[in-house]
Amino acid sequence: MKSIIYLLTLSMAIVMISCDQVVETPIGAGEIRIRIKNNSEKKFLVTQVTTSTDSHTYRSIRPGAMSSYKRYQSAYRYAYIELVSGTDLFYQPIDYVGESLLEPGFYTYELTLHNDNNKNTLRLKLIRD
Repeated sequence: MKSIIYLLTLSMAIVMISCDQVVETPIGAGEIRIRIKNNSEKKFLVTQVTTSTDSHTYRSIRPGAMSSYKRYQSAYRYAYIELVSGTDLFYQPIDYVGESLLEPGFYTYELTLHNDNNKNTLRLKLIRD
C-alpha cells in the first residue's frame, strides 16, 4: 500500500514539474519562433498574436513567466495583440511601412501592462533571444 502511495505521489510530482518546462524543438531553415513574456503583475489569461501571415493563441502566462515558442512564417518587430487579463487590451499596429521582416531565429514579445492616467495600456518590446 505504501509503495502505491509513493508511486502516485512520484507520478504527480513528475507531471507537475514537466508542465512548467518549455520543450523546444530545433529551428528549421527560415523559421521564426516567438514567445510571450508577461512583464506585468497580472496573469495573462489569453494572448492572441496576429502577424501578417499567422495567428497564434498563448494561454495562461503567469506574471514574470514566459510562454513556449510558436512558429511563424513571417513577423515584424511588433504585431496585433489581443490580451485578456481581467480586461481586454489591444496592441494595434497602424501599418508596417518602413519595417523589415524579422530574420529567422528566436524572439520574445515582452508585454507590459501600464496604467497611464487611469487608462490601461499595453506596451510591447521585442527581444532577440
